[in-house]
This record gives sequence, structure tokens and C-alpha cells, in this order.
Amino acid sequence: MFSAEAVTADLGKSSGPTIFAANGDADLDVYAVEVGYMLVPKKFQVALSYAGQDAGPYAKEFTQAQVGATYFVKKHDIKFQGTYRMEENVDGVVGNDNNTFFLQAQYLY
Repeated sequence: MFSAEAVTADLGKSSGPTIFAANGDADLDVYAVEVGYMLVPKKFQVALSYAGQDAGPYAKEFTQAQVGATYFVKKHDIKFQGTYRMEENVDGVVGNDNNTFFLQAQYLY
């Protein structure tokens, strides 16, 4: 649980709801759980996460679930990752949902 006071109520946000009340205060309840497992040792990993945030002005709690996988090449020098993220009630707005798929390649030189 967090309590925060902002210098400005909107923190520079130009549109949409904000977690800060008109006086710049916010009370947040935040949690996150993450777990990962190497299916093929040193080669292939899967991971899951779930997080939530509830702020005083929110109509409904914001939640985020993710599932991802990483394939490692040449130890950890090269890796390929894919993640699927599901978000519900973004900014505490009921029905403001997003689904996003990420692909990433990384090379350590």
C-alpha cells in the first residue's frame, strides 16, 4: 500500500483519468506475482505474471496478466522473447482493456 502526494494533480497527463485527486493525493493498493520455469535447462524458459493496482478514484481495479517465453542461444548471449499482455480496466476505467503481443531479440556483444 502506498500513499503519495503529487506536485500537480495530473502529472502532465493531457487527457484521461488520473490516480491523483484534485489536491494531488493518492492512495494505492498494488500487488504483483511472477513465476518462471526453465522447461529446457539453459535453453527455453516460460514465465507468468499477474499484477493489480487499485487507487481511490478508480471505478474498478486495474489488472495485468502476462505470459511469456524466452529462447536462449549461445548461453545467454543471444535470446528471443515473446510476451502476451492482457490488461483490464486501464487507468481504473471499466471496459478500458488492452491486449498486446511483444517480440524481442537481444544480442550481447
